[in-house]
Amino acid sequence: EKIEFIIIDDASNQKTKEILNIFSSQDERIVVYENRKNIGLTRSLNLGIKISTGKYIARQDSDDISEPNRLKTQLNYLRNHPNVGIVGSWSYIINEENQRIGYSRPPETNCFIKWSLLFDNCVNHPTILMRKSLLSCENLYNENIRYAQDYDFFSRMIKKTEINNLNKYLYNKRVHKNMISLNKNELQTKVRKKIMYRSIEDLMSHEIKRSTIDNLSNVDANNEMKKITEYSQVSILIKNMYNAFINNNMCSEQKQQIILKDAFHRILKPYILSIRQRPLSFSLLILDAVAFYWRNSTNRGKVDILKSVIKF
Repeated sequence: EKIEFIIIDDASNQKTKEILNIFSSQDERIVVYENRKNIGLTRSLNLGIKISTGKYIARQDSDDISEPNRLKTQLNYLRNHPNVGIVGSWSYIINEENQRIGYSRPPETNCFIKWSLLFDNCVNHPTILMRKSLLSCENLYNENIRYAQDYDFFSRMIKKTEINNLNKYLYNKRVHKNMISLNKNELQTKVRKKIMYRSIEDLMSHEIKRSTIDNLSNVDANNEMKKITEYSQVSILIKNMYNAFINNNMCSEQKQQIILKDAFHRILKPYILSIRQRPLSFSLLILDAVAFYWRNSTNRGKVDILKSVIKF
């Protein structure tokens, strides 16, 4: 089938231009668009979408490697699942020598992805294939956001279509010292908190204290909590988020239990990080977390939590 390979040259150096010209002259499927000046990733993404002519759009970062069966696998999946608008995949992490040094296995189902997006991005951006029909002007990448634009994009798109991640390694993501996620980590964290705040407020339908979102974000960053009040606020927020999410979304009982288990682990995480400092003062809050899990779990889930508590 026809493939249109669009490369956005964001005002690169002359050597890169020469390489691109060589490839495009050898393969008519390659379309090179040169920006007169550097406009950044977000605007370049939107430009690529606007000039594309196909029904589906796949993402690919410049230094990464897709598996040969990636596009065929994802295309077949979208054709067989008309309710799904975006499909990603698991990916290997590779270094500059193409050696596999790790992997990324984001959640697979729409329900769990929707829950996970309340806390952070859980879709490997360059692995996705999506339907172009979803991308009207208001659904493009937000050009006011330079970093974490993928998290913002998926947090908005999950309200308009289903997103799935295939449990297959279809992509190889390269890590190197010049990666934006490494060099702009502080800026990405700041944007991420704003997106979290927006998403959680939208779910809860009322204002949330900024300090509580900051504490929740710090937990995900593996930072210890120094005050028991901070832990209490995060614990209450996660439990309220779980209740609101289950009430507002049609998830199967099995998927509800997966989300419940994730919520429980998120409540436990700050306790585990802080247990060395003040174990006794956190004990009652942990019992409250266990009670929350017990009230909402199935009989099988209750057996699992008893095993976990005994092991702990």
